[in-house]
Amino acid sequence: MTLWIDKQRPPERLIGPYLVRVLDSLGYKARLKHVKYFFPPTPTTASNQFLYGALGDPRLKTQIGGTIGWNPDWPSASNFFSTELTCASYKHPIGDDNNPAEFCNPSIDREIAQAQALQPTDPQAASALWTTIDHQIVNQAPLLFTWNSDAIDLVSRRVGNYTYNPWTGVLLDQLWVR
Repeated sequence: MTLWIDKQRPPERLIGPYLVRVLDSLGYKARLKHVKYFFPPTPTTASNQFLYGALGDPRLKTQIGGTIGWNPDWPSASNFFSTELTCASYKHPIGDDNNPAEFCNPSIDREIAQAQALQPTDPQAASALWTTIDHQIVNQAPLLFTWNSDAIDLVSRRVGNYTYNPWTGVLLDQLWVR
């Protein structure tokens, strides 16, 4: 088994050797392949030179690899599941794929559509269905998250109306300083 890792980004470069040791301890004969991350490969570049292209290229048969990750565009379960883990998100041409795990489960797709339809009218029922969907996908393990990024903002007592956005960080236009 070959673990494809971005050779330029410190988190992936540092965690790669550790993940190879973990895979070895689980009985896999793992090795590390360092490639550049490029989003997405252009028609003039070979996809096996770039991590994003390699993970999305079924011809290369990559088994495991690390990507930069995913940040939601808005705080909703659908932003994670429908963009990364549906049959519709697994599409080609090569390099134009949000679903390098090639995860496609029509039954879960139907549940995702149902949860999206419920969200505006019955958020509680939608939340319960999103929880079920989450458990089903976790049990099939198409993705493995190795870390969550974290940020700390320090402000003085003179700062007011501090507002944090999980995607963009502190909202500077909302702050006031005494």
